[in-house]
Amino acid sequence: MNIGFIGLGAMGLPMTRHIVEAGHRVTVTSRSRVPIDVAVAAGCVPNAVTDEMFMELRKHWSDDQVVEIVGVIAMFGFLNRWNDTFATPLEDEPLHFGEKHLAAIGWSAEKHLR
Repeated sequence: MNIGFIGLGAMGLPMTRHIVEAGHRVTVTSRSRVPIDVAVAAGCVPNAVTDEMFMELRKHWSDDQVVEIVGVIAMFGFLNRWNDTFATPLEDEPLHFGEKHLAAIGWSAEKHLR
């Protein structure tokens, strides 16, 4: 099941985590752009996360929540690199999503095809 969720605040982040842990996919939007900005900056080489981004995160979340947000970003970054390194075959649903939504901006399944 794919669940839409609005907000990753003090209640939304833990609720979303529990939904994911229960095996469901979650599409999330947040009132603050900063978690998305941090995720993009964290994926840059070298890392481009700034002190200003952390200050903005702390306007909305506690220090513990900031650590959790950054931990999730880092874990997915690791998993993306792992899957790319080992050319993990894509399942049908992510393959179709990539072809439909990402191919126009240069994405290709290439080595991840079965």
